[in-house]
Amino acid sequence: GILFNKNIDKITQRYLRVTSTVKGMITNAAGISSECVEKINIDTTPPTCVVKTNKVPDGDNGWYRSSVDVTLEVGDSGSGIASKGLTTNSSYSYNGNSSYTLDYDTASMTYYGIVKDNAGNESKCNSSQLKRDTVAPSCDWPDKNKYTSWGTDSRSVRVTCSDSLSGCASGYDGHTWTYSSGTFDKLKLSYNIKDNAGNTTSCSENNNIYIDTEAP
Repeated sequence: GILFNKNIDKITQRYLRVTSTVKGMITNAAGISSECVEKINIDTTPPTCVVKTNKVPDGDNGWYRSSVDVTLEVGDSGSGIASKGLTTNSSYSYNGNSSYTLDYDTASMTYYGIVKDNAGNESKCNSSQLKRDTVAPSCDWPDKNKYTSWGTDSRSVRVTCSDSLSGCASGYDGHTWTYSSGTFDKLKLSYNIKDNAGNTTSCSENNNIYIDTEAP
């Protein structure tokens, strides 16, 4: 504590300590003294605020392919936590929430945390941008049944990829087979496509190709 027993009637506390005890003493003309004690609570340090996920992205390119738990972790070694909140709204809110689960697919989601201690100090924190895609891409065979009769020119068969969320990954977004001769009845063609989150689909389709380049 701080002891004052002389002619000092004012003190300004500038320390960062949570609690200080100030003691004062006064003496009247008859020599009778009286002691007074006052506790001063001061906390100028903001509380800690961190938004965490329970795992790193389990897909490609920073995408999650499963549910993600998001938690708000706060702390204050001084006056203690008064209120906190976690929300998906960038305006923040002292709603008392401290956890969420991202259990639906989205291209972008950010969680916003806020905390205040009993002295009124406030801190804000955000998660990184989270994105989740659990749906595999779709195959399409635009040339299916295109060649139903004989021909003399080369024939090409394509498989294409479509994905409405993360998009098809480069190098896995489609393939073309070209045939310049031969007869293929129910030719089975296969190809694997992948989206940018790492979801894959095995494409397989039967195609008929009839090419005759020889003169009668």
